[in-house]
Amino acid sequence: MADFSASADLIGVGESVVFTNTSENAISYSWSVNGNQEATSNNFSYTFNSGDIYEICLTAQGTYCDDTYCDYVVVTENIDECSGGSTFFKTIGNPGSAEKGYCIISSEDSNFYIAGSSNASSLLLKMSPSGEIIWSRSFDLVINKQDQILDLKLDSDQKLIATGYGGTASLDRTGFAFKYDPVGNTFDWIQFQDHNSLNVSNFDINEVSSGGNYIVTGQSANNSSPGQGCDAYLYELDRNTGLIANINDHYHIGSCETFQAVQLYEGDIFLTGRYNFAGGGTAQMRSCISRFDIQGNEIWTKAYIVNPAATARMYSQDILVENDEILVVQSGDKNGTNAANPEIFLTKTDLDGNLLWLKEISLPNNNAILFSEIASLPDGYALLGTNNTQNKLFIIKTNKDGEVIWSYNYGITTGANIGNPGAELILDNIYLYFLAWDGTPNSGNNNIIVGKVSFLDGQISSDCPEFEEETFEVIDFPNPHESTQSLFQYNSPVGAVTLSRSIMPITLEVEDFCGSQVADATVEISIADCSQETFFLEIEVCNEGDSPLSQFTPFSIYRGNPTLED
Repeated sequence: MADFSASADLIGVGESVVFTNTSENAISYSWSVNGNQEATSNNFSYTFNSGDIYEICLTAQGTYCDDTYCDYVVVTENIDECSGGSTFFKTIGNPGSAEKGYCIISSEDSNFYIAGSSNASSLLLKMSPSGEIIWSRSFDLVINKQDQILDLKLDSDQKLIATGYGGTASLDRTGFAFKYDPVGNTFDWIQFQDHNSLNVSNFDINEVSSGGNYIVTGQSANNSSPGQGCDAYLYELDRNTGLIANINDHYHIGSCETFQAVQLYEGDIFLTGRYNFAGGGTAQMRSCISRFDIQGNEIWTKAYIVNPAATARMYSQDILVENDEILVVQSGDKNGTNAANPEIFLTKTDLDGNLLWLKEISLPNNNAILFSEIASLPDGYALLGTNNTQNKLFIIKTNKDGEVIWSYNYGITTGANIGNPGAELILDNIYLYFLAWDGTPNSGNNNIIVGKVSFLDGQISSDCPEFEEETFEVIDFPNPHESTQSLFQYNSPVGAVTLSRSIMPITLEVEDFCGSQVADATVEISIADCSQETFFLEIEVCNEGDSPLSQFTPFSIYRGNPTLED
């Protein structure tokens, strides 16, 4: 069996790593770096001369067979010797106010944009990699309704495109989309997707191609014939005006469908959501995947996990398409209609929807866990979720076959909530950034939670007493269902209304959720030169604590060691 250990998995450019062979019952070895063979020795050392994520593989050849084991080394040009404070767990908000975070994306200048809400208004803010706010702005999109920005992306013009809805109850919603210049602090346009009798919920927005229009997906309620209650929809927005362009269609298969999450891949649209195969009720709700062409025409639709004719209540949460494979995270009650204690599933298919594997994930003695976000990692996937009974926020890392590598909960005594849908988990460089919000929903007293952990181990460097490892169980789901289905497509009556809104600055407080919040500095001498008439000294001050070190902090130079008595 092939195996090895590494002297480090995170290094700077120009540094070396020693790989120690711990294989058993092998007679020869072959080492490769990113697919290129480098050595046939027992152990192996390699110097990394550029920043990247490297896959190191060892193939051990035995008498009758061989085996290969791979691991990763992250090489960064920005490695910080003061990395003790590089990860964090913070809250953003104001006392007596309700701030919630729904989306986080990487910005064009190596920072981050966060979208959410402040009380009933929309909220946009820009955050540095260390978790400090660069700016924060608020605007009330849907007057007298709760704004919820559920998707945020940076388009090819370096403009923010976003979509969501105003309202809370499913029968009182107004969909919106906007395009915003974060540098000029102006809207290119704002559009409501509205109808006098329908309730519109926008969930996802994507740029079709560089310089192209945008695709928006979601759900509308109260549809009349040929619609059936709440139907899924897909429409195209003109990139310059936000007006509905060439596509404006609704889809259903029974009585209540939604396109929960969408990804464009290889020129097609891949969608997942909850489709209802009955004329009402919840007993035939199923998690499905559909593939459309870019004109909105269905290529295929498939249902998974449980036969649509049986009793079960299943939902889709998020979709990831990469390397010609589709991964969907799902939840529900596979044997009944109880939505309070969902079971969790991971489904992987090929691009034609053919099932490759289906896993069920559980935490022993606790079924009230909902995973709603997927992020792709070099060596697997990360899933973000919450626990409804213990106020925990979870991240699980799996390999590409769905097997758990590590899993942690990040204890939040005031409760943890995730927007669903939303976009609260991303990988940037070597770090996972994630969003949630604390407190009781609709309490009027909430804070955005933002965290940063290494994708390698998921740990937070601060002193977090509630941060602990969990043991999730993963099994191959027995006899998984897979069937081809067909959606009914019809023209949507939803139109667009152009609006204008004022943008206001807002001040928010940032606090470390855990840790001592003190500076802890060490001093190292970089250069000491006394060859001339003057003495030149250059020092490096490294702050390993949880709060900033003032530039005016005094220091003294001693002859000898000041901690020792003469």
